Amino acid sequence: MTTQRTVSLLGSTGSIGTQACQIARNNPERFRIVALSSGGRDLELVARQAVEFDVELVGIASGDAARLETLIADAASGAGKQVVSRVVSGDDASVQILVTRTVAELGGIDILVNSAATPWSAGKPTDFAATTDDVVRREIEIKVLGYLRTARAVAPHLIEQGWGRVINISSINGQKGQAGQANYSAAKAGDLGFTKALAQEGARNQITVNAIAPGIVETPLFSTFPEEAQEKLRRAAAEQERQIAAAADAAKKRGLEGKYVIALLN
Repeated sequence: MTTQRTVSLLGSTGSIGTQACQIARNNPERFRIVALSSGGRDLELVARQAVEFDVELVGIASGDAARLETLIADAASGAGKQVVSRVVSGDDASVQILVTRTVAELGGIDILVNSAATPWSAGKPTDFAATTDDVVRREIEIKVLGYLRTARAVAPHLIEQGWGRVINISSINGQKGQAGQANYSAAKAGDLGFTKALAQEGARNQITVNAIAPGIVETPLFSTFPEEAQEKLRRAAAEQERQIAAAADAAKKRGLEGKYVIALLN
């Protein structure tokens, strides 16, 4: 018999967060999203997600919580959803409130997906010489400390039930770095280190902690980049795919698979 697991997802309105929601919706016997949180820049999208994915508790970092409640209530089957305003991964108290309410009112949390993020140093200079401490702090605040706070909030509940999953969305640039993205790459490398350390701590309680490190993904944000930058990134992605295919082929010839492919790439 398949056990249905409850999911709390932070960073729901980005392309990766939306895909995570859709995976849960397409596998209702396995997953139920009980809580999601978004930056709140697009309240209409948050409302549609709350209804489409049948989410019971919705948090936003900014925006008009009352308006979001109205949008949800006006949508089909929207009645009964609850809105928690000011859920900011940079504010430990608000994260604790969202987690506490989810556990107390909605039956707990089995799986935490950390997907909250901003584009790398959005709107800031990419030249390393122009990098400021404030830009770096902002990257780390969202992509490292934000993930840490949410995982820390759910950890006692996962330990108590003796089972849990934490999934952190990182980036391939945290593994290999990227010219012009020192701030972003440093933060993403940080959440990879945090993930590895927490995985070792969680193992004794049947809690796994993993990171997903996507490469180039053509999202609505990607389409806003200059055409020259898009083409450069497409070429880089094609080269990555070529390397992966070559490594997989080499591993197959040696009778190796899985993690050994990564070793060959490195």
